[in-house]
Amino acid sequence: MSIIEDLVHHFSSLGLLGLIIVSFLEASIFPIPPDVFLIPIVLLDPSNALLYGLASTLSSAFGAFLGYYIGLKLGRPIAEKLLKPSQIHRAEIIYQQYGLLGVAIAAFSPIPFKVFTITSGLLRLDRLPAFFIVCILGRAARLIPESILVGLLGENAIKIVEENIILFSVIGGIILVLTYLGYRYLANQRRNR
Repeated sequence: MSIIEDLVHHFSSLGLLGLIIVSFLEASIFPIPPDVFLIPIVLLDPSNALLYGLASTLSSAFGAFLGYYIGLKLGRPIAEKLLKPSQIHRAEIIYQQYGLLGVAIAAFSPIPFKVFTITSGLLRLDRLPAFFIVCILGRAARLIPESILVGLLGENAIKIVEENIILFSVIGGIILVLTYLGYRYLANQRRNR
C-alpha cells in the first residue's frame, strides 16, 4: 500500500470525524480532495448523505482560514513548499482579475482549493467574512449535491458524474457567478440608499 492509500484507509475508518479532519486539512495542506472520503462514507450510509455533505462543506470552509493564515503569517517560502510556484503565480493572476470569485470557483472546481486559500493570505485579503461566505458557497455547490446524488443513486452516481463532469462544472460555475453578481448588486443597492 502507498502512503496515500494508507491515509485514505485510516481516515475512512474514522467515519464522520475522518471526513471532517480531511476536509479541514485539504483546504490548506492535505493533498487529497474530500470527495475521496465523502463518496465512500455516503455509499456506506446513504441515509445521512446530507449530513456528510454539510460536514465536509463547513469543515473545508473553516480549514480555508488555516490556508489563509499559512499564506499571511508564514509567507511565500512556506507556500512554495506546499504548492508549486506556477500554481501560486496563476492563482495570483486569477485572484487579481476576479477577486473572491476566483476563490469561489476554486472551492467548487477540481483546482486544489489550498492554492487559493494560501494565496489569499499571501495577497493579504482583508475581507475575511466575505472570504468565508465564498468558501462555504463554493464548497456547498460541489460537495452537497455530490453527497445527495451518491446517497440517492449509489455507485451509479459516480458514473453519471464522470460522464457529465463538464456539464456539472459549467452549471455550478454559472450558479456561483450569478450568486456572486447578485451579492454585488445587493451590496451596491445598500450603499446607494
